Amino acid sequence: MPDAPLLPSDLLRTFVAVVDDGGMSAAGLRVGRSQSAVSLQVKRLEEMVGAALFRRDSRDLALTPAGDTLLPYARRLLALNEQALAALAPARLTGVVRLGVVQDFAETALAGVLARFAEAHPNVVLETRVGPSSALRDAVAHAGLDVCLAIGSAEGAAAARTVPMVWLAADRVPSALPVPLPLALLDPPCSYRRAALEVLESAGVAHRIAYAGPSLSAVLAAVRAGLAVTVRTADLAGRGLVALAPGEAAARGLPALPAVTHALHVRPDAGPAARRLGTVMAEVLAAPTAPAIPG
Repeated sequence: MPDAPLLPSDLLRTFVAVVDDGGMSAAGLRVGRSQSAVSLQVKRLEEMVGAALFRRDSRDLALTPAGDTLLPYARRLLALNEQALAALAPARLTGVVRLGVVQDFAETALAGVLARFAEAHPNVVLETRVGPSSALRDAVAHAGLDVCLAIGSAEGAAAARTVPMVWLAADRVPSALPVPLPLALLDPPCSYRRAALEVLESAGVAHRIAYAGPSLSAVLAAVRAGLAVTVRTADLAGRGLVALAPGEAAARGLPALPAVTHALHVRPDAGPAARRLGTVMAEVLAAPTAPAIPG
C-alpha cells in the first residue's frame, strides 16, 4: 500500500488562517501571501485530501463537513510542528535587523512576514523602511540596511522571482476605456511607470496622467474609484482591483507589458538574525504566487 501523502504545514497554516480570519484576503495578510496565492494553496490542500474544504455557494466562506473534520487536526499538527522546532532550536537569535522593502511588498506580504518572524524570534528587533528600489539597494551596499526586497536586476541577489506586469483596473472596469486613457502612477523613478508609458507611446495609445504621487496606497485608491488604470503585478489584485488578462487588456486597447524582477539582497556580512530573515523572505519569493492569467 503506498504511503499516505504528508500534508504540508504551509498549506495547513493557510487553511487555519482562512478559517480564523474569515476570508482569503485577511488570511493573506497573516500568512504573507496574496489573495490569489491563498486561494491556490487552499485548492492544493483540497486536491491532497480529495475533498472540498469550503462551501463556495455562499457569500461567506463556510466549512464543509470535510473542512470541519480537518480543522482540529490541522491545529494539532501546526502546534506539534512549532513544539518540535522549539525543542530543537539553537541559541535564540538576538540583535537588530534593518529591513527595506518596496511599496508593493508593503501592501501585500510584509505584515505576514514580520508577524511570522517576530513570533519565531521575539528577541530580534526589526526596523523596517519602505522606499524606492535604488535607494534600498544602495543602503544594503553601504551597510545602511541588512536586507532589502527591491525591483530590478537579480545580479548579486540572494533570491529573485520574475513575474508579468499587468494592467490593474477597478473591479467593474468598462469594456471601453476613456480616451485619452487615464493613468494613476507613482512618481519617478518607478519601473512600472516607465513600462506603462513606454508601451503606450510605442502602441500610439493616447493617455494622460490622472493621478501621480509618492504613495502606492493613493495610486490604488484612485484605481479602485474608477478614476484611472495602473500597472503593477497580479499580487495586488483583489479588494476592489482586478488584473486584466492579456486578452481582456487587448480588447480594451491596452498593449502587452513586460515582466518585472523582484530581487532579495542580503548584506554579505549580515549577522545570523538578518540571514534568517533573508531565508524567510526567500521562502516567500519561492512560494506559489498568483496563477498565470489566461490570455
